[in-house]
Order: sequence, then C-alpha cells, then structure tokens
Amino acid sequence: MGELVLRCSKKKDEPDYVPSECLLYFIRRNPTQQQGNIYFKKLYELLAQRILRSCLATQSSIQTEVLGKFAELLALDCKDYAEQLDFYEIRFNQALKSLRLDVERKISRYQDKITALEDKITGQPKLEAEYAAGSFEQLYIKALEEEDYRLRLYAAINSLPVDQRRIIHMLLQEIPIDSKNPDVVTISKALGKSEKTIRTYRDKAYDALRVALNEGEQG
Repeated sequence: MGELVLRCSKKKDEPDYVPSECLLYFIRRNPTQQQGNIYFKKLYELLAQRILRSCLATQSSIQTEVLGKFAELLALDCKDYAEQLDFYEIRFNQALKSLRLDVERKISRYQDKITALEDKITGQPKLEAEYAAGSFEQLYIKALEEEDYRLRLYAAINSLPVDQRRIIHMLLQEIPIDSKNPDVVTISKALGKSEKTIRTYRDKAYDALRVALNEGEQG
C-alpha cells in the first residue's frame, strides 16, 4: 500500500502517473474503507489536492464548497454507496467540472440575492432585508466566504434534531417545501408532513443555528 501512495503522489507529467479515476477507485476500495485508516487518509489528501488545483482559477469560496461537496459524497459512499461517484471513476475531470459549475451557479444566485437586498445608493440593507438578515440563506452565504464559519455551520446542522436536520439538508439541495405540481419532489412529501409543520420545523432549525453560531463567535 505504501508503494501505491508513492505512485499516486506523482505529478501528471511524471512516469507512472496515476489518473484521478484510478486514485478514486483505490480510495473507494481501500481494504478497510474507514476514514481512520492511514492509507485512506493519505490517498484522500492526494485527491483533495488535485481537486483544489483544478479550481485555482476560481474564488476560494468555490474551492471550499467543491471540495466539501465531494467530501460529502465520499463520506456517504464509505457509509453506504454513492452512485454519483461511479461517474467520477469513469470521467473524473468532467464530473468535477460539472460539480464546479453547479457550485458557481449556486453561489452566483446567492450573491445576486444579496445585491437585490441592498440599497443602490447607500449600499446598506433595505428595510425588508433587515428582517431577512437572520435567514438561513444569510448564514449560508457567510459560510461560503469563511471556512471556519462554514465548519461551525455544518457542525451546528448535524446537532439538530433528525427532522430539522433533514429539512435543512433538503433546503441546501434546493428541494421545495411544497409544490402545486404533483410530479415535483418536495420536502413535505419526502417527510410525510404538512407544509405548515415543515415550515415550523424549518424556523426552529433557523433559530437554533443562529443561536449556535452566535455563541461560537462570542466564545
């Protein structure tokens, strides 16, 4: 296994370079496939470095989010199975490019929302934005800009009660709470709860996250 790590450490222009598709293959089929395994960690670090290098021309917030999304997929794969990673094993760079573009579009939409909430003359939040300033979107935008804040946010999400945590994760995936279209997947359908109940749980989750993050900044 030590020889494999050395080979995977080679740069693209060096002999016996291991393509990212193969590197991911070895990570997914590590004998123990546990994150506490030293070889799993080393192989993942090498792949993470490649992912970050592929995003060098982008904002640091995009780099962080792309790596975070990939890490979430890999963690799911270690626990059970993440079908999306199969495509990475076939066309890693293409799959990574698709992920990066998705993240860029998502961040762009959030940035557009921030701009829309600002007064064009003063640059200050509009009155209606003052009320929305504590929304989860605002927390998430800050998380995209600050890595430490992002880690605290995800830790706070993971500490929420199960239903609240599931709702937040689905909101992050931009799944609507409810829809008049019967064919649309919604949070209400997925959890088997009314729209009103989902919104109540969501608001409680927002309040808990704001409290947790404010305590973290004061500590």
